[in-house]
Amino acid sequence: RLQRGDVLASAFGASARGPSVKELVDREVLARPSLAAPSPKDRLAARKANDADVFLAARLWMRARDAAKTCVAFCRDVKHSKALVEALVEAGCKAAHVDGTTRERDRDRILAALADGSLEVVSNASLLAEGFDAPSLGAVLLLRPTASRALYAQQVGRALRRAPGKHRCFVLDVVGASMKHGRALFGELP
Repeated sequence: RLQRGDVLASAFGASARGPSVKELVDREVLARPSLAAPSPKDRLAARKANDADVFLAARLWMRARDAAKTCVAFCRDVKHSKALVEALVEAGCKAAHVDGTTRERDRDRILAALADGSLEVVSNASLLAEGFDAPSLGAVLLLRPTASRALYAQQVGRALRRAPGKHRCFVLDVVGASMKHGRALFGELP
């Protein structure tokens, strides 16, 4: 069986390696990520909640919101995303949900509100992992487990873009995806 590099070499003759995410962070091309995950005390408190992940995500966001300002949450499905929005609104946050059935003009309005800071959190289920660009985004909230390093990189990458005055971003990881994939992207976990 051919290895990936062999397949590419057979088609293209040679391939070039670009800089890694870690190298781009070190060169300050990308924002430096700060990882936050639920503490054991948080996990103990979450045992009483109807949906532990939603409880933990809301708790992490409430801690990070003053520094991060804006966030995109990646949930496992639409129902989960809507439950997170409900919990965040109950906690006093300005949050909205988008999915594939959200009308384009409504989605554009919601994403514009996130970009201008009048909305704190936009929650989704796989809609915004690709093709979504908001350099001012301060955080991502990970509630969707993934075995895919590429998907993890796409989700975290939404907040890594630099913007004027932005030097770091927050990765709020409820599901432990950073423990699985973070070292491969960033070297030592930030």
